[in-house]
Amino acid sequence: MELKVLDFKEFNHIKFEEIEAKYENDPNPVKFTLDEFKSIVSLLFSVQYHTPEVSEEHLHNIADILYEEYPIVNITSKFGRQMIENLDNDYLEWMNSLSNKSYRLSEMIFNEELNDFVHLALIDYMIIRKFEYGKFFLNVYVFKLNWTFAKRVFS
Repeated sequence: MELKVLDFKEFNHIKFEEIEAKYENDPNPVKFTLDEFKSIVSLLFSVQYHTPEVSEEHLHNIADILYEEYPIVNITSKFGRQMIENLDNDYLEWMNSLSNKSYRLSEMIFNEELNDFVHLALIDYMIIRKFEYGKFFLNVYVFKLNWTFAKRVFS
């Protein structure tokens, strides 16, 4: 397998709270749209990246990540989404097979198959992608700082 530099793409991120609101009254497992599924997987990536383990003990921190409470942590989710948008054939096929399944939103965080996918297809590659992540992080963070500064100056 040849590892390529990430091609940063535009994508449609759907907030977890919007997905939750859409499906909260459905007692059955649901099949998410591809954008909903990718958005959830990018959040699971961030959860795995920032928490030592997915467990009941860390539910508060996990909820903060899922509901995008911390702008700095959200950068990790955005980078995870870029990795998802750049998956190679084998991992893309795996992700597509997972996206065609039905899930209960409340159980996705503990879904073993989804967590295995996130770990093997995304987290394991962070050792190789740490430079790209650092550059991405700084670009997004500096842009936000400059935008905040510009709004203060020109308001």
